[in-house]
Amino acid sequence: PRCARAHGCRGDARRALGALREALDDYAAAIAADPDFLPAYTCQALTLLLLGEPGAAADVCRRALARDPGCVPARYHLGRALEAMGDLAGAAQAFGLVVEADAPRVTAAPAGAAPIVSLGLAALVERAAARVTLGDLAGAADDADRALAVLPRQHRALLIRAKARADAGDLARARADLEAALALDPSSVEAHLNLGVVLHLGGQLDAAIASYTRVLDLQPGRPQAHTFRARARQAQGDVRHALEDYDAALRAGPDADVLSDRGGAYRLLGDHRAALADCTRALSLRPGHALALANRAESLAALGRHAEAVDDCTRSLEADASRADPWIARAFSRVFLGQHEAAIEDCDRALAIDPRNGRALFNRGRARAGLGDHRRAVEDYGQALAVERTSQALLLRGVSREALGDLPGAIDDFEQAVALMAPEDGNREPARQHLDQLRRR
Repeated sequence: PRCARAHGCRGDARRALGALREALDDYAAAIAADPDFLPAYTCQALTLLLLGEPGAAADVCRRALARDPGCVPARYHLGRALEAMGDLAGAAQAFGLVVEADAPRVTAAPAGAAPIVSLGLAALVERAAARVTLGDLAGAADDADRALAVLPRQHRALLIRAKARADAGDLARARADLEAALALDPSSVEAHLNLGVVLHLGGQLDAAIASYTRVLDLQPGRPQAHTFRARARQAQGDVRHALEDYDAALRAGPDADVLSDRGGAYRLLGDHRAALADCTRALSLRPGHALALANRAESLAALGRHAEAVDDCTRSLEADASRADPWIARAFSRVFLGQHEAAIEDCDRALAIDPRNGRALFNRGRARAGLGDHRRAVEDYGQALAVERTSQALLLRGVSREALGDLPGAIDDFEQAVALMAPEDGNREPARQHLDQLRRR
């Protein structure tokens, strides 16, 4: 009854059979029989990790390390426990100590068996994963390089290095890593999913959609794949199929990001009440969600609720001022509210982020025209038209040219605008009538 090794062996057997709670009892008995029998601690920690109890696993590892600070398995499992608890900095530190204590290496195994990987090599890969999430992309790539130099055919190390490279903007090498990972495992859901992301970032939307579809073939209903495919479809202008994917993603449960995105899709289709409902629900799940606030603001503006739109844009910018769209949306509504100088400031902030943003240039032109500065308004409309030729910018430039007494320029702008407008456009007939008046002057 006092043989620690026998208790430990029975625990290992029970763990292999899936009897995890009984295995814990055996490891506890082994520790009671011999408090210095370190394998019982590390096996107990591993079992607790399998049970989804990382806090208890970390406590066991610390007890082992108190007895022997050089116990590499205890240090490794402590890193895994901290990683599961969200303490990535602590996990990276623990894995680093393992790498220092146990050189990353592989040992040949009997024919047909996988090579035996040292804990140092496993820790190197785990530290790379933690570093990616922490934003230490260079460190993550370096760890993955070292791991792959020791054992080149490592699927997980390739995925991690691909993630580090993609986040650093090196899309070509990230794609090469993911294709290498798929050569090792053609049915890898994570590799297909991440390849879709890399292709999407590179503007290869058809190929990205194909990768997301492959994920759904392998794992039907995966919410992330539906969400990513929806975004790619929306970027292609296929908003109705994007909505189908958003709906499928939400069948797994409410998600603030997906609701916000679906609200944006409804807005693009002109269904602003549905957009408001989705964005408001997203905000109930995550108050202060910057994109949901920005999307809701644009729908509020479309419904003529400009004061509320300005409030939502302001809240969105308080959460994240790095995107141009909320600045532009606030400027758009501020012009309607007569806040022309504030609108110009908003457009200037948007243009500092994206100097060739046609919407920002257009709305600054509106604001300047509202202040009577038609000459500079004409300049802004011209720059906006250089980015994208729209009937609205042509009409408003024509109005400003008319105010400046430039009738030939005004007539030319109205003629171009009318030619661009679809027959069913409600602004077409008033524009045509005004064009007739200009011609008679």
